[in-house]
This record gives sequence, C-alpha cells and structure tokens, in this order.
Amino acid sequence: MSDCKKHQEEKLFRFKQFSLSDSGCAMKIGTDGVLLGAYTAMLAETGSAENILDAGTGCGLIALMIAQKSSALIHAIDTDKGAIAAATRNFSNSPWPERLKAFHLALQQFEIRGKTRYQMIVCNPPYFQNSMKSPDEARNLARHNKELGFNDLFRHSARLLTDDGKLVVIYPVDNMELVEKEALNFAFVEAKRLYIRPDMQRSPKRVISEFCFQKQHTTQVNYLAIETGIRHSFTQEYRQLTFDYHPFFKEDEH
Repeated sequence: MSDCKKHQEEKLFRFKQFSLSDSGCAMKIGTDGVLLGAYTAMLAETGSAENILDAGTGCGLIALMIAQKSSALIHAIDTDKGAIAAATRNFSNSPWPERLKAFHLALQQFEIRGKTRYQMIVCNPPYFQNSMKSPDEARNLARHNKELGFNDLFRHSARLLTDDGKLVVIYPVDNMELVEKEALNFAFVEAKRLYIRPDMQRSPKRVISEFCFQKQHTTQVNYLAIETGIRHSFTQEYRQLTFDYHPFFKEDEH
C-alpha cells in the first residue's frame, strides 16, 4: 500500500476546526490531551504568549488546540519518530501550518532558536512510573519517566522559559508529592491547580498544574468533573472548557 493511500485510510479524529490522525504514534489521543489542550489554549487566548513549546507532542493535538485559540508560534517536540511524522502531517493539513513546527528532539536536547525564550511550555508527560511495562517499547518510552522524568521536565523548562513564563502540566494525583518537590527544586511556584474527576461521584484522578516563577500567597485550587455519573452525560464545566473543540457539543446546548 502506498504511503498516500495509507494516509487517506487513517482514522481521523474530527474536531470543530481541524481533523488529525494519531497513526504511527506510540501514545494515542485521549481525554488527558483534550483537557490539557483546552486548558492551555484558554490561557494562551487570554494571555500574551507569542512563543509556546509543546513538549512530548505526540500527534500534535495540544499544539493544534492552542493554535485554534491563539496567534502564537508553536514548536512541538517528541522523541518518537512516528509521532513527529504524524504531527507534521496534521500541522500541514490544519488551518494554521505557518505557526506550527515539529522537531524530532527530546526536551533535554532542545535548544532555543535565536534569543527568544518561550512564554509557555505545555507537557503531557510520561508519568506511569510504577506501572508494569508493556511489550511495546515505544509505548513504554511514552508512558514512563525513563525519557522525561519530572526532574528533567522542571530543569529544562526553567532553562527555556522567560522570567514571566508558565509551565502547564497534567499528571496523576498519586504523583503530586513528587511534582511539588521537583518544582521547588527549580524555583517553580504552583499558581493554579485543577483537580479532574472522571465523574461527580468519584475522587480526582488527574491534576492540571500551572507553574510560574512569581511568588504566590496561595495556590488557586479548582475542581472539574468530566461526566455527571451517567456515561456520555458531560458536566457543564467540561462542556464549557471543551465546547469549541468537540463537534458533538452544539450551539443550542451551550
């Protein structure tokens, strides 16, 4: 089968303003990426970030979500060749190809091009530190901290961010103590924390944290449940955050 025909037959995930494929990526499109992309895009839309780095971009979902809501130049990096190939195709097919660029590099190797640092770095990191390894080595590297631990994430984000820059990251609640420790080691302060619950009856499983270098009196804490407790019955908070992306959210329901 030719590459052209293969790409035509790839499963496309359709959002309101773009479509993309995760074919060839070790890690597939999931709820974590959608949540982090929508949250970071909201920050980019209301802020003044001109340069944004998506570390561990996968197929480029988060970068595309940010591009939809901002005018920023977005660089996306990943160590998985298949992911970079997919991201490059997805960027080229999007409405914003001139503002999206993918690089096959690890965060530890990434150097600032020119003298411009990033006002924002976003990362959906490999954080399944204690889970059993899968037979698929590429998926292992994407899921575990072998390639990008929290120490490296904060160390190199500190190197690449502007003084008023932000690092936005999603991770399991179980990793909160480790994340807080590593953040402090590199002078990061947690400005905002969003606990994410699968539904209104269950406890939080994920956290989105917004880190900066400015001193904060307290961390602003919020909660978001994805579903009401009924399958595919989404909460108003989740609808509001992701409304501009999911095609199944209609205007008359907003």
